Amino acid sequence: MTGGQVLIIVFLAAHLLVAVLAIFKAIKAPVLTTTQKRLNIFLILLLPFIWSVLIYFILKKEMASYEARKNINRSTDFYESGIAMNNIGSHH
Repeated sequence: MTGGQVLIIVFLAAHLLVAVLAIFKAIKAPVLTTTQKRLNIFLILLLPFIWSVLIYFILKKEMASYEARKNINRSTDFYESGIAMNNIGSHH
């Protein structure tokens, strides 16, 4: 398991702990109606999911284009001017 995977697991566990505590706090709140409690619980669970999906798709696109640029085979036989390195003295 890589360090990044461990970090993701730690953050997920921390998020779940905070979400559970927030849900219990919303349930125990005497000032909220039952409808407000349900809405708060729904938002506590839904908003991080939406944000995670959004970030996943944003980063997925950037990583794909980065990989494509990284894997482009560039020829080292030519200068930018188009004159071959091994034929420096010859002209077109």
